[in-house]
Amino acid sequence: MGRTFRSITCTQTPSQVITKAPAEEYEEEDLIETTTIDEVQDIIDKLKNHQASGPGEISPELIKDGERKLTRVIYEIIILIWESETVPKEWNFGILCPVQKKEMP
Repeated sequence: MGRTFRSITCTQTPSQVITKAPAEEYEEEDLIETTTIDEVQDIIDKLKNHQASGPGEISPELIKDGERKLTRVIYEIIILIWESETVPKEWNFGILCPVQKKEMP
């Protein structure tokens, strides 16, 4: 074993890290169902406003304003990722900005 979280997450795709048994070896109760469009909408509705956007500069407000049409697109992306078992390389990128804490009196 001996692999660190960083070495796994930074150098391998999910399909390389997770080994799967052939489908016939899974028990019915072991299978996880995909999400529904209503679950995606619920998560979008719960996004907090005034949060920093990511590298794509898409804010939570923009996603919320997209209404059902954008929810459908996001849902289709999630299903595609679920079925292909691969995450876009661009999603492994983030911007970290150090924020200095206020000094305590």
